[in-house]
Amino acid sequence: MRKELMGILVFMAIAMFCVPGVYAQGATPVVTEVTEEIIIEQKETMTQEMPAEEMEEDTAEQMMMPEEMEEETECRTESIMQGEPMMHGKTVQEAMPVCPKSQPKDIREEMANMASQLDAMEEKADALSKLGKKKGADETELKTAYEEYVTEIKNTKAQAETLSKTSRHIRSRGELYFADWLQELESIKKSVLRKKGMKNRDKEEKTFSQFADETNKTDEALQSLIDNLKDVKRYLEFDLTSKNISSVSTELRGTSTDVKKIKRGIDMMKKKLDSLTSFSNIIERK
Repeated sequence: MRKELMGILVFMAIAMFCVPGVYAQGATPVVTEVTEEIIIEQKETMTQEMPAEEMEEDTAEQMMMPEEMEEETECRTESIMQGEPMMHGKTVQEAMPVCPKSQPKDIREEMANMASQLDAMEEKADALSKLGKKKGADETELKTAYEEYVTEIKNTKAQAETLSKTSRHIRSRGELYFADWLQELESIKKSVLRKKGMKNRDKEEKTFSQFADETNKTDEALQSLIDNLKDVKRYLEFDLTSKNISSVSTELRGTSTDVKKIKRGIDMMKKKLDSLTSFSNIIERK
């Protein structure tokens, strides 16, 4: 009897708290609180049970913008240390290939570009020099000619650096090529073939050395020209007048002489390359 009475009382208590409108006015909505607590507990449980790697991935994906997700890196540079750990236990070397190296510029194309740029530089120096002799040149005309002159100095410097870099690359490749060639010839057992090979190699190496010498001379001449052009620029920068331009007419006219000298050096570089039968092998050799 007592058990039955206790069961009835428990049933009535549950009905008062769970059925809408049954609990007394001002009572706390226990069902809502209990539901919220259950949801919170479920979230905490899911978070605790989720592996650390999955949590990191979810966080990274949420922080990454759509554009970033589409443009993920597909290769790596050699400067990244091999064996560097990545997610999922993979290393940099395992996860992505090495990015291809940027190919050096074509030396013949760069020589032609340099010659064209020298012509442009000579033209602007000559135009500025003529303003020094012109009577009544206004300020706008002087400023325009000066700015064009300065622009061509920058262009000349940039092209000279590109040509110099390409030339250094060729010289470096050539040194390795002739060293490998010598090593290969020395391994030939038949003396007659070895001597013929050495003769051919020495001839090619001499031509290549002449080319290298011309590149060094051209680098020095270009640097000297740029220094002279910059001196004129600095002289006129804060006091640009026809009179001051006239006072540096000798330096401006000297640009033409320097340009002709450098272009002769570039022509000599091209001549040596054309007579170098092994040039394509030097460039293409891995």
